Amino acid sequence: MILALLAGAAVLAAAILVFGRSRRRREMTRAGLSERVSEEAKSLRALVDKRESSRPDGDSVIKDYDLPSHRVTLHDEGTREIYLRDHLPEVAELRRQLRDHGVRDETLDSYA
Repeated sequence: MILALLAGAAVLAAAILVFGRSRRRREMTRAGLSERVSEEAKSLRALVDKRESSRPDGDSVIKDYDLPSHRVTLHDEGTREIYLRDHLPEVAELRRQLRDHGVRDETLDSYA
């Protein structure tokens, strides 16, 4: 879960770079899109840092996997709920706008 959020933040940050290059070829139809992407990526990074620093000792495992990094805990579920409630609407809107500008990424699209 945390890795998925980090991947999403990294892809959004990468989209800034790609979008910045494509902006020279095409004017933005919505001012500040690249700034919004950057701010959301920073916000997601802050969420991950805050949640990881507050992870309780002995967090209850909901679903276990061979790799500890794939384990799902109650704390991870709480992080997921925060993401869905506070971040997903903005991320979905940014993804739509980036797509409208021709910016696509297979990794980002896999989270659709």
